[in-house]
Amino acid sequence: ELYKKDDENHVVVARVDLGRNLDGHPGVVHGGIIALLIDETLGFGFFSMGVPFAYTANLSINYMAPVAAGSTILVEVKLDRQENRKLFWTASVLSPDRETTYCNATSLFIIPREHHDTSK
Repeated sequence: ELYKKDDENHVVVARVDLGRNLDGHPGVVHGGIIALLIDETLGFGFFSMGVPFAYTANLSINYMAPVAAGSTILVEVKLDRQENRKLFWTASVLSPDRETTYCNATSLFIIPREHHDTSK
């Protein structure tokens, strides 16, 4: 489930129900799966801005708590700023009640020249 939380600040939230076959360690979702979910939600973030295409240039994640297999998480991304073709994002992976932060991330996406609208 994906929804746009805040149009003005470009916040997108994905609610993800995780399966039980995504383990890195028994009963714990692999960190690479969490990274993939963050990156995918960031893609919806730039798309929701009307940007048709962008590349992940950097994704830096700080893991703080394990995500249990079979759980539900929220992946929330927010555009911090845009500098020409560069989109700077922050992201958080949270429990549905927002009481637990599983990880925080920062990311840089680059809009290819051919997809950059200079009229904005």
